[in-house]
Amino acid sequence: MIETMMINVMMPIISFKVEETLHWFEVRSDQSWEKDPKKAKYKTKCTQISQFLEIHSGPNHEVHV
Repeated sequence: MIETMMINVMMPIISFKVEETLHWFEVRSDQSWEKDPKKAKYKTKCTQISQFLEIHSGPNHEVHV
């Protein structure tokens, strides 16, 4: 019983962190792993604005009511 409660407590946090980490890797990959944060802000491999927005807008989060 307590194991199930712990899983229910931890899974939303773990799920959020996994999505956040994957998003970070995707953005950094698009910026060619630029080390200078000032240069990385303006560096991209995207050729269209829709590609840029898809990568940099972040993952969709499910909001529970």
